[in-house]
Amino acid sequence: MLYQKELDGGRVHFPKGFLADTDENKQQALYLARFIEQHRDAIRENKKGMIQVHAPEKADYHDDYVTSAAFCVNACLRPDPAGLFTSAAARRQQ
Repeated sequence: MLYQKELDGGRVHFPKGFLADTDENKQQALYLARFIEQHRDAIRENKKGMIQVHAPEKADYHDDYVTSAAFCVNACLRPDPAGLFTSAAARRQQ
């Protein structure tokens, strides 16, 4: 999995923490905690030769940060010849 390779290689960076001296930093610390929690709780399965990553099927478990970060890494490292991401974004704007 490309995203896992980039994480393991130390090429994906995120803050280790924020000083909680301002309301904005407290909010950023909350986002960071969710980011780390979602990565820690994500389930990786191999189905029909494809890797699928998803959140546990329990209340209040999400995989939004994992999915977004993986899409970001993929978009940066691989071209999108079919225009899949571009066409999906265009449909949302309509």
